[in-house]
Amino acid sequence: MVKKVSQPWTKNEDSLLKSLVSTFGLKKWKLVNKIMGKHCKNWVRSPKQCRDRWINNLDPDITKITWSNQEELLLFEKHRIYGSKWSTISRYLDGRSGNSIKNHFYSIIRKNIRKYNKKRIYGDKITEDIPELLKKPKFYNLLVRPSKAKPKRAKKEAEAKTVEKQKRIRRGPKKNKKKDIKTIPEQEPQEMINLPNIFYDNSAAEVCLSFK
Repeated sequence: MVKKVSQPWTKNEDSLLKSLVSTFGLKKWKLVNKIMGKHCKNWVRSPKQCRDRWINNLDPDITKITWSNQEELLLFEKHRIYGSKWSTISRYLDGRSGNSIKNHFYSIIRKNIRKYNKKRIYGDKITEDIPELLKKPKFYNLLVRPSKAKPKRAKKEAEAKTVEKQKRIRRGPKKNKKKDIKTIPEQEPQEMINLPNIFYDNSAAEVCLSFK
């Protein structure tokens, strides 16, 4: 029987594992593990450990960004249906591995327990193991929910958008009003203005102006 170890993977091991997965795909872990054993000193890992290392750490499709509130809600929704079948739940969360989903789920539960126990005396604090707590509907509903509430500002903005949307629905669609074309009123013909007549006085060679 192959002895399992928990010692950290080295950069060389990771590099070789990536190369072998690229060559043999994701279904030949026994072969991958055998080749790893020939090239890595003191190799004692199992095929399952190779697979888990790839799925949880090396797969380039893994999402490592912070979990969104929507992702957490979807996680809780699927947990109510599938329980601890993390690989099944991972099908609904793109880029999240089963192991990362499990770790995040229990991280949230532990945060909620700490939050619950913070201002309570010892006799009222939650002290049971998490698996036992989740079997009880009271504690399941208390603990299986996002640990972070939305910021007040974001909540107010969301509420304001909802109110505005409801107002638009009540008002109905906007009507396309044709702009009134302003017409310029016809002006009455102005009275003829007496303009000066211009003529030259040849004798004086000056311009003289005279009005009728």
